[in-house]
Amino acid sequence: MNGNGGSVNEDKAPSFLERWRRGWTRRAVRDLPGSVPGEVPRKSVLVFRTGQLGDTLVALPAIHALKARHRGDKLILLTDKHPDKSYVSSWDILGPTGWFEEVIFYEPGPLYWLNLKAVLATISSIRRIRAGVAYILAPERNAWQLFRDRFFFRIVAGVRECHSRGAGGSPTRRRNRPLPHVKPEWRVLREVIPYSESEHFDLKPLIPQSELDSANELMMRLMDNEATRFVALGPGSKMPSKIWPEERYISLLRRLTKAFENTKFIVLGGKEDKTIGDRISAAAGTSIHNLAGSVSVMGSAAILTRCNAYIGNDTGTMHLAAMVGVPCIALFSARDFPDRWRPYGDNHTILRREVDCEGCMLEVCNKENNRCLREISVDDTISAIAPLLSASH
Repeated sequence: MNGNGGSVNEDKAPSFLERWRRGWTRRAVRDLPGSVPGEVPRKSVLVFRTGQLGDTLVALPAIHALKARHRGDKLILLTDKHPDKSYVSSWDILGPTGWFEEVIFYEPGPLYWLNLKAVLATISSIRRIRAGVAYILAPERNAWQLFRDRFFFRIVAGVRECHSRGAGGSPTRRRNRPLPHVKPEWRVLREVIPYSESEHFDLKPLIPQSELDSANELMMRLMDNEATRFVALGPGSKMPSKIWPEERYISLLRRLTKAFENTKFIVLGGKEDKTIGDRISAAAGTSIHNLAGSVSVMGSAAILTRCNAYIGNDTGTMHLAAMVGVPCIALFSARDFPDRWRPYGDNHTILRREVDCEGCMLEVCNKENNRCLREISVDDTISAIAPLLSASH
């Protein structure tokens, strides 16, 4: 029956256009490698995202929504790889999720586009998968970079449809005025994805049960009693300009240990953070346990699920804490626009000070010696963390 209640003649001969369309579809399916006659092939969806731990974590809400939108399609990740460095790559995070069926790596560098062999290899890999759509979840682009990306994916690599952020997302810096606030990076990337029913993201369901079990065993050994609270610390960073002074961490922990007797502190981070974690642990007392560099990313996520709060610099560990719902006391330098790297969610406290040199984008602040971070006091941090520890008492 049709929508008006009349009968439909199912024996009616198909039109010439309908016969042509069916024949073309069967021929196209037959020509695809590994296809089964009569079966509609799955669409390949290319996702381009570069960066390390923090960069990948802020893209997770967008990729999660993308996965929901393309349920049943074949997702393929295009990302960078640094074989000579011990970075946590995008694939280290996204591979274990099972969201992607394939990854295409390329080795970036200042002369990448001049390396014809490398560029041609990337083009060949993309054309091989016959992606019908690409999502360019790249960092902020100027007009030229955005044109280059779209030209590469659509014209050179043969992807018919591309979704990306707009060009020049940062507002204009105005002399002698504070930097304006911008949208958090995770929200900008989420807006690249057309409407999807998946609006909220939680990393916890992706943590392997083995990591959760190991975290539970560790926490049980560290607990003095059932009232013990745990606070995660992220005192390190690959960028020296993002590091709150080490002596402030030591003073903070000594004071918090006295004020909140049943509180334990766990230092998390990569291998490069182990040294600063050791120094802080040695100076601040037995309630601090340094696990930086000794647990995996998902192992750290599992430990964070048992923590009441996070205190630390703007690093991947901060974003990891936010992705499992832990309230963050985030100590931000003023090197970038306010809120750009704000952690996911709305239960965080951002400590950031306006200074006349903000927006410098320096990785090492030699001239000012991290003045913007030194203006965040120990008292400021205690005022921010105390309500969280008092509420969990």
